[in-house]
Amino acid sequence: MKKIIENNKLLKADRNIFYISVITSSFLMMIYINHTYTKLSFVLLGVIQEMFTIPCVLIQPVLLYLALRNFFKVKFKLKPYISFTVVISLTTMVFTWGDWLLTRF
Repeated sequence: MKKIIENNKLLKADRNIFYISVITSSFLMMIYINHTYTKLSFVLLGVIQEMFTIPCVLIQPVLLYLALRNFFKVKFKLKPYISFTVVISLTTMVFTWGDWLLTRF
């Protein structure tokens, strides 16, 4: 019974981490599309981008750490939420931080 409760808590945590990862990745993708293709310059859109860009970029390594920690907890079993969170977080981090590094050097 105790193991079932622990698995349920882990599943809820994995689901929450997955949803947060999808939201932050979608937001960063929308910023990229706006900057590259649409170039919308509404004041409210600029304010929202400025408010949420830095927290979304900084939370990506935290989400990856939490997903990998849960991945190690279940001894590398392929659980859908954990696996997709690792893939989404890694992809977003590579594009975000890689783009930043390429523009700096």
